[in-house]
Amino acid sequence: RRGAGGVAEETRRSAAASAALLAVLGLLGGARAARAVGKSKPLFGLSGANDVKNLDGYNFEGLSGGLEAKMSQGYDKVKPVCQEMSYMVNGGSRLSENVATRVVCDRADLIKDKDAKKPAKK
Repeated sequence: RRGAGGVAEETRRSAAASAALLAVLGLLGGARAARAVGKSKPLFGLSGANDVKNLDGYNFEGLSGGLEAKMSQGYDKVKPVCQEMSYMVNGGSRLSENVATRVVCDRADLIKDKDAKKPAKK
């Protein structure tokens, strides 16, 4: 068993080891970044010029404007439809009846499917 001095010594060792590790990592990372800055060689081999050849053949013009139009068409089908409903609640500290108002939301397509499955009223 260790006394209070042993715990403090172990904590100091852990702190010193952590500080040394961070210092070594900082030196290694900083040296690489310092060598890359100011030279024609891109940092980590990434640059816009290198990516141009990799992006040949992609149709980026086809993405502009079409995505929003397609998403807007389908939104009306699945948009949330909410109804405010009042429920009679029994209970509480006085065991009295209270009216609780709740908002219940569902997707428009699911409501339409539920209405279609209900039998017709006679």
